[in-house]
Amino acid sequence: MKEIYRFTADTIECFTEDEVQTIALADDPVEPDNFIIITRLDDKVNASVDDGIGFLTPHSDYEMIGAIIEIALTENDLQLQIKPEFIEHYGSEFFQVNFDRSMRAGNKLKILEDSLVSLCDGSQVVLHLFEYD
Repeated sequence: MKEIYRFTADTIECFTEDEVQTIALADDPVEPDNFIIITRLDDKVNASVDDGIGFLTPHSDYEMIGAIIEIALTENDLQLQIKPEFIEHYGSEFFQVNFDRSMRAGNKLKILEDSLVSLCDGSQVVLHLFEYD
């Protein structure tokens, strides 16, 4: 089991489709070897907002809900910690996605920040945002 699952992302996608908010970071836009996908579905059947937040990696067979403890965003990376009861499913407790130089260009980080704020709003997920230029 890896302690920290790390990779460098050159692709970011933040969108909402069929009422599902999706944030995806990957090492390739077409055929990624490494990626994380965080989703949020606000559904009346969910007992809480956290029941609608899912997390998927290439090392998990399926998305699990309520797995994320906290997310930190800096100008260089995104760090994510999952709950202990999900470590075996994901193979790691910590995930670090370093940003390729192209990710730091333009407004990609601002879009990611706004999407994370929206995704975490009203949930138990702790979101740390660090100032960046």
